Amino acid sequence: MTTQIKTITPTTLPLDQLRLDDKINVRKIGRGAETDFIASIKALGIQMPLIVRPNGKGYVVADGGKRLEAAQALVKSGDLKADAPIPVIISTASDAEARELSLALNLVRADMHPVDAYRAFDALHVDKEKPLD
Repeated sequence: MTTQIKTITPTTLPLDQLRLDDKINVRKIGRGAETDFIASIKALGIQMPLIVRPNGKGYVVADGGKRLEAAQALVKSGDLKADAPIPVIISTASDAEARELSLALNLVRADMHPVDAYRAFDALHVDKEKPLD
């Protein structure tokens, strides 16, 4: 079996054209915009593109529901425009392929080791360019 690496080119789409794909997105429990997630996106923006598929009326999000909901919460609070450009990867995956992708991306993750997190926060704390206050 030969593994084929796909070349993916991120682009942006207006936030108001994006909807969560309830049929495909595997995360059903624990959805919603968490305050720490909203704060992170407010401070740093969306750094990982959402994976979307066209549906004739806009685009549905197969992966990135928490990022989408955080951005929508920022619109409600007035911190983001409704048509703000959101980084996305447009996929032509079938329903089954998109569901498999959603499952894989939600399961195959590794939490950061606590020592690595401590060291990273320590480095930020003493960084002269952008110190933590």
